[in-house]
Amino acid sequence: MSDSITRLEELSADIQARLGLLTYEELGDMMDRRQIIVDEIESEAATAPLSAANKERIRSVIAMDERIAVRINFLRNEAAHWLQQRNQAKAQRSAYETAYTPDAYLVDSRK
Repeated sequence: MSDSITRLEELSADIQARLGLLTYEELGDMMDRRQIIVDEIESEAATAPLSAANKERIRSVIAMDERIAVRINFLRNEAAHWLQQRNQAKAQRSAYETAYTPDAYLVDSRK
């Protein structure tokens, strides 16, 4: 179990060190790897109880989560803003695009 916690600490420290440089894909991949390690720790803890030292190590990793969550929310808001701008541009562009077929004929039925 100590090995899993060590890997979790190392991965969390790596995320912290490169937090401002990671793209959302890289951050997502690292968080997926991190979740796999957490699942391993949970399954190991189900069979053998955690020692006080291991519990403290896990608490220190959890303390790092706040900065990671702030970065994830920033990236999420940035993506939402980009999508909103893209949809606005699409709406403006569609207002100026022709809504008819250029080869069509206009028939005036009034006489």
